[in-house]
Amino acid sequence: GLCAVMGGSPEKVEQAAEVAMEHSLGMTCDPILGLVQVPCIERNTMGAMRALNACTLTLRSPESMKHGLMSLDGVLRVMKATGADMNSRYRETAEGGLAAEYEESIKDQPELADKVHEMMGFHRVRRGTQAVVQRDTTAQELLRQQGLVRKRTQGFSS
Repeated sequence: GLCAVMGGSPEKVEQAAEVAMEHSLGMTCDPILGLVQVPCIERNTMGAMRALNACTLTLRSPESMKHGLMSLDGVLRVMKATGADMNSRYRETAEGGLAAEYEESIKDQPELADKVHEMMGFHRVRRGTQAVVQRDTTAQELLRQQGLVRKRTQGFSS
């Protein structure tokens, strides 16, 4: 990708990918309110900067210097194993991490919760596929559904 566009050889592209990806191992996906605004979009911008830094580091280093102690294949194997070991609460469920902390911090502040929902476009969320929208969904309905989902999943863990 980017390293190739910047003039990197296939070997440099692989090195840059390895350098960038080894620093992403174990990242959680814990979207607040189940939406991509926080922290996903912010993490993507940090990932883009990490990729640019890895390309620059790799391209400006002497050819004789190998940066990583790991191969890209090794990093990808570890990333897969880390994902398999990760608790499901941290895998795009909005049940753990920042999402859970947000829920805890906002529960006694309904006015602030309403402002956040408005700011994040919660009132525009639609259910169904893009091709066939079933109906508009209100923030209150989504929150009620989240409560039902939590109750159901808590029943399974007991």
